[in-house]
Amino acid sequence: MDKLAMRKRAFEVALKARQQEIDLYWTRANYFMTAFATLGGTAVIVAVLGAGFVKEWFIFPILYVIEWMGIVLSVAWIYANEGSKYWQVNWEKYVDVLGKDIIGPLFVYRAKEKGCDRRYSVSIINKIISRYILVIWVMALIATIILWCRRVSADSCSDAHHSWLIGLVVGATS
Repeated sequence: MDKLAMRKRAFEVALKARQQEIDLYWTRANYFMTAFATLGGTAVIVAVLGAGFVKEWFIFPILYVIEWMGIVLSVAWIYANEGSKYWQVNWEKYVDVLGKDIIGPLFVYRAKEKGCDRRYSVSIINKIISRYILVIWVMALIATIILWCRRVSADSCSDAHHSWLIGLVVGATS
């Protein structure tokens, strides 16, 4: 195989890998959105519908666990978004380098529109949404801890809850 044929083959592989990374990005986004919808729906069912059927002391620990699961998944989604964007850009660079002699610069030049300085990107929007969802889960957890401590007796609301709350607030603001 001559060098140009090898370069064409490598270019095709890079294009397929880039497309696969884009497809995986959307698969991951759907996975996380489904997980958040499930966790959020479960939290609402437990908080609203469970209040009439289950003792209050049982509802708060369930919400506590659900909200921590939401926080962990939110952080995982943030990292998944960062990783997906890294690999997409990585494969675009391979396509640029390998494709110069085959089809010319494909991803080097960006289209510009008159009067439009902003470029909106789905990956940037998803990064913002993933951070927003993390903030929502943190606020829900803080609200649950505060309500839990107010509703149960002072003895039942141990220092551990206050420590978690303080740690969570400090961690979220740093």
